[in-house]
Amino acid sequence: MLEPLDFTRGGDNFVADQIAAETDIEVEVTNYHIEGGNILAGDNYVIIGKDYLHHNEKVTGESKEKITAEFKKIFGVEQIIWLGSEEPIDFPIEVFQGHHQPIFHIDMYITLGGKTENGKELIFVADAKAAKKILGEEMPPIKISDAFDQTANWLNEYSKDGLEFEVKRIPIDLWDVSESKGTFLTYNNCIVEVFEETKNVYVPSYSSVTPGSINRRKLGEEVGGSSIEKAAE
Repeated sequence: MLEPLDFTRGGDNFVADQIAAETDIEVEVTNYHIEGGNILAGDNYVIIGKDYLHHNEKVTGESKEKITAEFKKIFGVEQIIWLGSEEPIDFPIEVFQGHHQPIFHIDMYITLGGKTENGKELIFVADAKAAKKILGEEMPPIKISDAFDQTANWLNEYSKDGLEFEVKRIPIDLWDVSESKGTFLTYNNCIVEVFEETKNVYVPSYSSVTPGSINRRKLGEEVGGSSIEKAAE
């Protein structure tokens, strides 16, 4: 179990030690800032939000090349993929965006789905425009929707040492916008369970039985019926 250099929330520093004390799991303290929500691990690669590249450059004084090499050792993989824009994100409203990422953690808009029949890695990327099309509502600000589209395009074109991605899009709704702030209803932040013959996906539900929840029910039905859950079958 990896423990980061520092912690952004009080109490998190006790978790690894408490688990290790009750199990035979060993804790390894790293020299880097890491957070699980900004890291997605495949078979022999790890995708990390680019915010943590820049943060670790600042706190360690090391180069991108050095940090990448060390992360390969830490995670025991051949490829580290830094995911994010080259320039800082500049959204017109506050939606908990990262500095170089459309959302502060990549697991809020990226989900790994395992290998496809053609050997590519299946990956689900949020689509802000798709949600508004389903609901028949006004499109989100172009800077926001473009950030997700650019992420999808970049992953779709990625090809290195035999690693390629097959990108599928699922809706993410920019909802409850007021006073220059908004909230994302994201279905990427889910739990994928695969072992032996068991294949389940636990997807968030934002709907309720109230009449005002009808749009959120539409989104939930779209996600549950056509994308992540079907890919797990």
